[in-house]
Amino acid sequence: MNLKFPYTKSMDFYGQKLTLSTGLLAMQANSSVIATIGETSIMANVVIDKNASDLDYFPLQIVFEERLYASGKIKGSRFVKREGRPTDNAILTGRLIDRSLRSLFNQDLKNNIQIVITVLSLDEVNQPDTVAVLAASAALKIAGIEDQYFAGPVSCVRIGHIDKYIVNPSYEQLKTSLVDLAVSTNKAGICMLEAGMNLASEDDLIGGLELGNSVGAELNAFQQEFIDLVPKKIPTLTVNPIPEAIIEIFEKSRPEIEKMVFEHNYTSEKNETLDAYIKAIVKEQSENPDKKQYAPAFYSIVKDIIQKRILKEGIRPDKRGLNDIRAISSYIDVLPRVHGSSLFNRGQTQVMNILTLGTMRDALTQDDMEDFEESTKRYMHHYNFPAYSVGETGRYMAPSRREIGHGNLAEKALVPVIPSEADFPYTIRLVSECLGSNGSTSMASTCASTLSLLAGGVPIKDPIAGIAMGVVVDKKDHSKFAVLTDIQGMEDHFGHMDFKLTGGKSGLTALQLDNKLAGIELDVLKVAIKQAKVGLEFILEKMNSVIDTPKKDISPYAPFVISLDIPYERVGEIIGPSGKMIKSIIARTNTEIDIEDNTGRTFIYAKSKADIDAARNIILGLLKEYKVGEILQFEPTRMEKFGFMGKIIGSDKETLLHNSQIPREINYDDIKIGTVIDVKVESFNDKKQMNITLRYGQYEPKPYVRPAERPADAPRPRPTDYKPRTDQRSDYPTRDSSKESPANNSRHTPNDTSARGPKLDVE
Repeated sequence: MNLKFPYTKSMDFYGQKLTLSTGLLAMQANSSVIATIGETSIMANVVIDKNASDLDYFPLQIVFEERLYASGKIKGSRFVKREGRPTDNAILTGRLIDRSLRSLFNQDLKNNIQIVITVLSLDEVNQPDTVAVLAASAALKIAGIEDQYFAGPVSCVRIGHIDKYIVNPSYEQLKTSLVDLAVSTNKAGICMLEAGMNLASEDDLIGGLELGNSVGAELNAFQQEFIDLVPKKIPTLTVNPIPEAIIEIFEKSRPEIEKMVFEHNYTSEKNETLDAYIKAIVKEQSENPDKKQYAPAFYSIVKDIIQKRILKEGIRPDKRGLNDIRAISSYIDVLPRVHGSSLFNRGQTQVMNILTLGTMRDALTQDDMEDFEESTKRYMHHYNFPAYSVGETGRYMAPSRREIGHGNLAEKALVPVIPSEADFPYTIRLVSECLGSNGSTSMASTCASTLSLLAGGVPIKDPIAGIAMGVVVDKKDHSKFAVLTDIQGMEDHFGHMDFKLTGGKSGLTALQLDNKLAGIELDVLKVAIKQAKVGLEFILEKMNSVIDTPKKDISPYAPFVISLDIPYERVGEIIGPSGKMIKSIIARTNTEIDIEDNTGRTFIYAKSKADIDAARNIILGLLKEYKVGEILQFEPTRMEKFGFMGKIIGSDKETLLHNSQIPREINYDDIKIGTVIDVKVESFNDKKQMNITLRYGQYEPKPYVRPAERPADAPRPRPTDYKPRTDQRSDYPTRDSSKESPANNSRHTPNDTSARGPKLDVE
C-alpha cells in the first residue's frame, strides 16, 4: 500500500512480500492492522466493549466483509449494485477465522469483543482468508489483550500439493492441487483445520499438517516481532468465573450426578433427568444473585466426570468403547417422484437426503468477490437443520451460518467423485434434511448424499462416507489423551475436539477441525486420522450393503441430457441461416438445444430418450464428413431455375444439384420431388460446401478434344457412341431457342421433352 504507516514489518514469504502495518487508519478503534501479501490487502479492526455483559457465554463477534471493489468488480444485478447480505463464501471465511481464534480466549471473559475484517484489495494469486487470520490475531494483541485472556498470536497458512508440497499456493495452482489445506497454529499446537482433498492418502494429509505446523511457527515469530514494535494500551477486561462456593455445592452431589450421567442412558446432549435436576436447584436458589452460575457450575462437574471416566476407564456415557460406532441403518428410494433419495441413521442422528438433476441451464452463476471470471457451479449441497431435530421450537429464517458451513463441508466431501460435465452433463443438487440430531449431522449428510447419488444413477467415482472424531486430553499432562470414534452431541460439547474426516476406498476428500483447547498437538491428530480411517471403512461396508454401485438408469422423472462436442467452426451449419436449421430440429424433435458461444459444446435436453436420440442423429448427420467420389442418396425437395435443392439422406443438410451436373440424356421430368436418387460427391468449395453430380458411370461424357484442322465455327461432331432414338425419329432434333422459357435460359427446358434423350428410371 502506498501509505506511510508508523509501524510496519515485512518478510519474504515463499516468494511473496508479506507486510503488517498499523498506526494510520481507523484510529478510534482499539486497534487496526493492515495485512498485505502480494497485492491482497486485509484490514482488521478490533473494538472491545468497556462494560461487561450479563451473558452466560463469552460474547465474541467476528465479521468478514467482502468488497467487490477489491477485485475491480461491480455487482451483476441490474437493480442492486451495492453489497448486500454476506455471500456463502464470506460466511465460510468468517467461520474459518472464528474457529482459528475462539478457542484461544479465556471463556470467562464478559466484555463484548468485535473483530471486523474487510478485504480492501484482492489480486488473482493470494487468497484473503489465511491473511485475515494473521491480521485479526495481530490486531487483538496490539489492542493490549494479554496472554492470560488470549493465547495468541495465531497464524494460518495454506498448503497445496502438485507433485510436491506448496506453501501459499495460488488460485490457479489450487485447481490441480491434490490438497487444499488451511492450518491455523499457535505456540501450543494446531487450532483449526480446513481441507478439501482430491482422494489424497493418509500420508499426503499428515505431511501437509506437519508442513503447515512448521510454517505457522515462522509466521507466529514474524507476527510477534511486529507486535513488539507497537506501544499498547491495556484495556480493562472483566472475567466472571464460577464462584468456588457454587462449585462446592455440586461437588457434594458428584456421586449422584455421575450416576445420572452413566446409568440413565445419557445418549444425547439433552437429558431430561439432568435438565430436571438443575432446574430444581435453580428454582430453590431463585433469590440468590448468583443463580445464573448454577447451571454452568453443574455442567462443569458433568464435564469433569465424563472426561475423567473416559481417560481412566475408557468408558463413554452411552457405554460404547472408544472405537465403537453407533448403530447404523440406511435406506434408498424413500420418496416417490424425486430423482434420488435416501435415509441415513447413526444412533439418534437421522438425515434424509434428496437428489435433483437439472440441465446445465440450472447451474449456479457465481458473481462473488473471488470469482474473477464469470463461472457456473453445477454441483451443490444444501443442508437444513430445523429446531424439531433436537426437540425444540425455534425461529425459521434464512439459512444460518452453521447450516451454510455444514452444507459446504458435506459438499466438499463429494466434489472429487462427482462425474465431469463431459461424462454426466447435468446440474446436481443435493439437499440434506436433518430430522434428528445427536452429533455429526454433517457427516451423516455426507453418507446420505452418497446413497442418493447412487440411487439416482449418478456415476460417482467412489462412494464416500464421513465420521466425526473427538478427544479428551488430561488437563495436567497433555501427553495423556483418548481419541473417540463417532462422537455424539454430548461428547462434542464436553470434549476437547470435533474432528471430521471424509473419504472412500480411493482416498480422503475433506477435513475439518473445531478445537476447544488452546492448541492441539500434532501427535493427537495423527492418532485421530488413523482411527478415523478404520471407522470410515466400517461405515462404507454398512452403506455398500444397501447399494454399492450407481443404478444403470436415472429417474424417468429427471430430464434427459446429452452433450456433443461440435467443432467451433462448424457451429454455423447446425444453426443455419437466421437460426432456421436449429429451430427446425427443436420443433421436429421436441427438444431444447444450447450451444456454448466460445466452445461449440452443445447440450440437448428432452423429456424422453427417443427425442434426444432423434435430435442427436440429425446433428451428427449435419456434421458427417463426406469424401470426393463418395456415392450418396439425394432427395430433391424443390426445383429452382439453376437446378434442384434437396437433402442428403441421413443428413438434414440442404444441398444443390446444379443443372450443369445433370447429364443431357436425363429428362428433368424424371427427377421428381421426394424421389431418392443416387449422386456422387464432385468437389467442395472454399466454404466447404459440397457439390454433387449425376455425371458419373454410364452418364459421364467422354472428354472431347477439338481437331486442329477443324474450323472454330464448324458444327460440333456427335460422339461416336451416340445412338439416335428410334422410337420417335431417326435423326437428332434441331432445337428452336426462340421457344425456350426466358426464365430458364439453360440447355434444358423442364417441360419440353422433345429435346431429351432416353428417359432415366430414377424411381
